[in-house]
Amino acid sequence: MAAGIVCAAFSVEMYLKLLAVLGSGKYSHSHKLAELYAELPAETRTKLTAKYGSADVEKHIGEVSAAFVEWRYEHEHGSLNINPSILIRLAKACHALARELKPELRVFGENATV
Repeated sequence: MAAGIVCAAFSVEMYLKLLAVLGSGKYSHSHKLAELYAELPAETRTKLTAKYGSADVEKHIGEVSAAFVEWRYEHEHGSLNINPSILIRLAKACHALARELKPELRVFGENATV
């Protein structure tokens, strides 16, 4: 499960950095999702909350904020708990907002058939 958590957390990290660039032209180098979210322009945070569909978005981001770092080194921790559906929901909300803000962006694999 660790690999899936790491990948999902990394995707949310990259999306938050993209949303920061789209909103303000700059982004943080942090891996912590809560820090990246806090640095988004207020308008972007409002839109992301709407896409997420819950006012609890900031609380949920806080719950999974360090997932990329912690789960990447899972063996160094006694035990870890996480709700992976939060990461998936965040990734979907970020994707939807990025598409809305910049519909001309090309996304590798989107709408591809195998």
